[in-house]
Amino acid sequence: MDLGGCGKGYLLYEFTQIVPGLGISGIDISRYGVENAKEEVRSLLKVGSAVELPYPDHHFDLVVSLGVLHNLPLEDVFRAVPEIERVGRRQSKYLMVESFRNEREKANLLYWQLTCLSFHSPETWAWIYNKCGYTGDHGFIFFE
Repeated sequence: MDLGGCGKGYLLYEFTQIVPGLGISGIDISRYGVENAKEEVRSLLKVGSAVELPYPDHHFDLVVSLGVLHNLPLEDVFRAVPEIERVGRRQSKYLMVESFRNEREKANLLYWQLTCLSFHSPETWAWIYNKCGYTGDHGFIFFE
């Protein structure tokens, strides 16, 4: 299992507690985050970018990316989504991004976000995923 944008590895650690013996790997752009990650999973984390994942094709049974893609500029979203597709097996992928369904939620997202560079509606995200050949599941966070 890979978790893209793993930060300090707390969610990966929780997965190992729920499923003992689970093989995990994580990647994050922040060297500080990886170097200061939860001790139990630190050795399983790498510094790297979602636009060039350091894993072979179809390497993971599950790939999870929570709150990462919306932090990328659009051109990098179009590079990262195919990478996620490439390293996962079949439909064993899940992406979650911040999004909006109306102008009020869009305004709330703009006020809330700190690093968000790609602001898209769920329909536009679905179009991006389709253009990238993405076959996994996806979800959204909305700021009502």
